[in-house]
Amino acid sequence: MEKKIKLTVRQASAEDHHLVTQLRVDGYRSSGEFKVLNPEFLAIQRGSVYLIETEGKIIASLQQENISSCELFTGLTNTQIPHDFKYFETIYHSKGVTDASYRNMGLNSLLRFHSLSKYAQHQNINSFASIVYEKAPRLNTLKDMGYKFKQTQLISSKYTSPSGKIYFTYLERSHFKKALKKLDSHLSSLHKKYHVDFIG
Repeated sequence: MEKKIKLTVRQASAEDHHLVTQLRVDGYRSSGEFKVLNPEFLAIQRGSVYLIETEGKIIASLQQENISSCELFTGLTNTQIPHDFKYFETIYHSKGVTDASYRNMGLNSLLRFHSLSKYAQHQNINSFASIVYEKAPRLNTLKDMGYKFKQTQLISSKYTSPSGKIYFTYLERSHFKKALKKLDSHLSSLHKKYHVDFIG
């Protein structure tokens, strides 16, 4: 039997800051969804950043923040948030990126699975939310998980310039269990080849 390759999912430390930033710079340089206007934007790391590494190399990361109000959400994301969105607290996922050599494996889904598994049991968490760009590779996965989509727009273009539509997406608490099952199904191929260790 072929030995499985080890993947480690863990929270980033201060020592990982430069490597995570460089992963973002390299990953977003080839993005067809948007253009980065201010590279300093990629170095900003708020809340918690989770990453995946293999053989000592960081190959994917995802940032998450607990947000408690629409006003705070708007300020942090520079995006218009629908006024009828009331599912706070929400876990906001952003700046997801995967090394070009490891794309289309489901690493972003693996990070979302870890986050959802960890925080779905917290009674104060009522949703997960993201801002996603048209033609993003994860759109179909989010729809399959039960995320709702509402078109929105940037308040200003000081950080990024989108090449298409922008969506505010969110997953209500009532869909958490279904979403975990869907993600588990999506990750079945990855688990056949890789052994995953979750740390923290």
